[in-house]
Amino acid sequence: MIEGVIVWASVGFTVIFVAAWAASPALRAWIERPKHHFLESARQYDAAARPEGPSPDPRTP
Repeated sequence: MIEGVIVWASVGFTVIFVAAWAASPALRAWIERPKHHFLESARQYDAAARPEGPSPDPRTP
């Protein structure tokens, strides 16, 4: 009984969250801001660690 309530409440919250995420570009930006901040910090750290300057993007051939 309680397991079913927990599972269905989790599914309900997930559906609500995904719908809000899909409907709001501002919410997506707010949620993904820490990821972009971390990636920028890592890029700056890597650039500062190289005495010859920043290297090209490793994903480009």
